[in-house]
Amino acid sequence: MNRVLLSIVTVLLVLLFHYSVLADYEFHAVTNSDADSENCRIAANSTGDVAVTWTEGERVYSRIWSEGTLGDITDHGVGAEPTVAWTEEGFWLAWVDASGLWVRRNAGGGWDEGLLIVPEYGSPLYAPCLTGDTPPHESDVLYLSYSDEGMDIWFMARFDEAWLDVAPMPIASDVDAWSIPRSRGVMTGSRAYFYYSTDSAIYYVDANSEEVGEPNTLAGAFAVACDPDNVVHVLSNGIQPTCFCNSMLHTYREFYAYPPVDWSMPEDLTYYYDQYTWPHDPAIACDSEGVVHACWSQEHYNGAMQFTFRGIFYYTKEDGVWSAQTDLLAGHGHMARDSDMALGKNGKPVFVFAKDEMPGFNVWLALDRGTTGVPEPAPGALRLSAYPNPFNPETTISFESSGGYLLVTVHDICGRRLRTLFDGYSNGELTLDWNGCNDAGQEQSSGIYLIRAHSASGGSQMKLALIR
Repeated sequence: MNRVLLSIVTVLLVLLFHYSVLADYEFHAVTNSDADSENCRIAANSTGDVAVTWTEGERVYSRIWSEGTLGDITDHGVGAEPTVAWTEEGFWLAWVDASGLWVRRNAGGGWDEGLLIVPEYGSPLYAPCLTGDTPPHESDVLYLSYSDEGMDIWFMARFDEAWLDVAPMPIASDVDAWSIPRSRGVMTGSRAYFYYSTDSAIYYVDANSEEVGEPNTLAGAFAVACDPDNVVHVLSNGIQPTCFCNSMLHTYREFYAYPPVDWSMPEDLTYYYDQYTWPHDPAIACDSEGVVHACWSQEHYNGAMQFTFRGIFYYTKEDGVWSAQTDLLAGHGHMARDSDMALGKNGKPVFVFAKDEMPGFNVWLALDRGTTGVPEPAPGALRLSAYPNPFNPETTISFESSGGYLLVTVHDICGRRLRTLFDGYSNGELTLDWNGCNDAGQEQSSGIYLIRAHSASGGSQMKLALIR
C-alpha cells in the first residue's frame, strides 16, 4: 500500500515538476494579518517595479516591490476605494475619505504629502480611477476620474509635471444609474477618452471635444484597454441581477475604422462551475504585440445559495482566440478574491489578490520571474546535476565551473531562500549534499525546490522534487 501511495505521489510530483516550468511565477505575501484585506489594486512599470494598494478595515495601505524586494507597508489613514497607476513621474495613488479625494505620488523616495480635491457643496466623492500608460508605452500623462453623490462624473489631467486644470472638468451629468457610476480613462491613438457605465450601456466621451460616442451594449462594472492597432477592448460584468450570479463578457471595436464599425457581439468568458456563478473585478490590458490579457475573480454558489468555491481567472486572446491561462497562478488563485492585474516588465502580467487564509484574507502579489528585477542565473554558465531526483531523504548535487567564488542556495518554488549550501571558493568541481532541511534544521515538506548557483562567470539553476 505504501509503495502504491509513493508511486502516486511520485507521479504527481513529476507532473508538478513539469507544470512548475510553465507556471514560472513567484508569489509573495504582501500582508500577514488575521483581518480581511480587500479592494486590491496594482500598477507596474517596465523596469520591474510594482505598486500594490488595498484596504483593511477602514484604512488604506500600500506597498512597493522594487529591486527584487518588498518595501515597508505604508498606512495612508482612513479611506476607501484606492486606485493606483504609473507614469514617468512615478507611482500615483488616490482614494476617498470624508474630506474628499486624496492623490499622492511616489517618485522613489516615499509618498509625498498629496493633493486634496474637495467636493463642491460638501457632497461625498466615490469611485476614483487613475489611468497612466501601460509599459512599454510610458509617458508622464495621468488621468483621474471620479463620481459624486449627484451622479456627475469628473476628470482631471496631468501633463508635463503639472495638472492641466486644477478645477475638475465634467464628463457626464445626472448619469442614469442605480449605483454610483464608474469611469475609466484610456488613450486611443493620441486622444484620451473616458468611459462610464449606466444602467443600460457603457458610454465614452472624447476628453478634448466632449463628444459622446456610440455606447457599448455592456454595462455595470467594467475595465477598458486599447491595443496597438487602436482596437478598444471592454471587459464587463453587465448589470448585476438580484441573485449571486452574473457573467464576464468581452467586446471590442476598431476605433478609427472607416467606414465606422459597431462594437462586436459580447463573448462570454465566464467559467461556469455551480448553480450560481458570480464574477467580479474585471481587469484588462493589451501588450505591445496586440495580445489581450483579461483577469477577474469569481464566486460560486449551489442551488441553496450556499458558497462553494472562489478563485482568480486569467485568459489571453491572441490571433482572435481566447486561451485559459489560469494555471499560471499555480493554485495560489484558489480561494482568492478582489483581484487586479497590470502589465509590467517585458509586457508580462502581474497580479494582486486577497487570498482566504482562515482567519483572514491576506494580500498576495504574483510576479513573472522576468518582472522581479532580480537577474536569473544565466543558463549554461555552470553545469550542475543531482542524484537521486526525486529524492528522500537526501540528494547529492554536483557542480562543474571555471573555478573561483561560488554561492549555492536552495529556494522554494516561490523563490524564497531556505538554505545556503555553499558560500566560498571552489577549484571548479564540487559535490554537496542536501537533506531537505532549511538553515534552521527544519524538515521541508514534499514539493518542488530550486537549486541556484552563482559564480563570477555566471549562474544556473535546476529543480529538485522532494518526496516525504
